[in-house]
Amino acid sequence: MDGMPTELDVNVPRRERDTVADIAKQLALEGLPPREVITRVHRFFAENFRYTTWLEASPKNAPTALSAFLTRTRAGHCEYFASATVLLLREAGIPARYATGYSVQEPAGEGEYLVRERHAHAWARAYVNGAWIDVDTTPAQWID
Repeated sequence: MDGMPTELDVNVPRRERDTVADIAKQLALEGLPPREVITRVHRFFAENFRYTTWLEASPKNAPTALSAFLTRTRAGHCEYFASATVLLLREAGIPARYATGYSVQEPAGEGEYLVRERHAHAWARAYVNGAWIDVDTTPAQWID
């Protein structure tokens, strides 16, 4: 997970390319410094999307579920936010990876925490200034 970026870390799959390129263009990401790209992507999701674990089927004419998330439903769970963030960062030329793990947040004693299945989470990692950093665009209410 922390190795040097490879060609895979800047690849946008063909099926997602048109939608991701359109969103990146709307956000004017081209040529921006990485931190500004991350700020704009964060703002895009914070201002226009909502978190939910209940999803209706993707619209029949949507090319992919991620495309439907980005352009129509604008609602989803962490996997959608993480996937879309990774692809938008890559479209802006920033190497990015999809990460999964747990958000450990429930104390269970002195220096101990309880980890539950519901604490599973996904987020993006971006290679900025020679290091991988976490980029989590999932709205905070997912923790509730």
